[in-house]
Amino acid sequence: MANSPCRLRVPPAGRDQLCDQIETWAKANRRTVDVMIQDDLWVTIDNDPDLCAELGAYFTCPAYWEDGFEKFRKDLGALDGVLRGDES
Repeated sequence: MANSPCRLRVPPAGRDQLCDQIETWAKANRRTVDVMIQDDLWVTIDNDPDLCAELGAYFTCPAYWEDGFEKFRKDLGALDGVLRGDES
């Protein structure tokens, strides 16, 4: 059964960093994830429904990007903990 990819709206300034972070995490955790940038606004993640669910909840809050790229950069530092399921 094929998994549907998830699409995350990511500002241009953060897309490459987000993709790199996800790919690095996936390799470190021996997960297979396809990460693609599409349509200048979207990052699509395929092959890992659990990761899609985690990132979808984390990055798609309507007000998430109001604080701009600095908040995004700061949150990238905490992304590994989110992906691992840490609540701290």
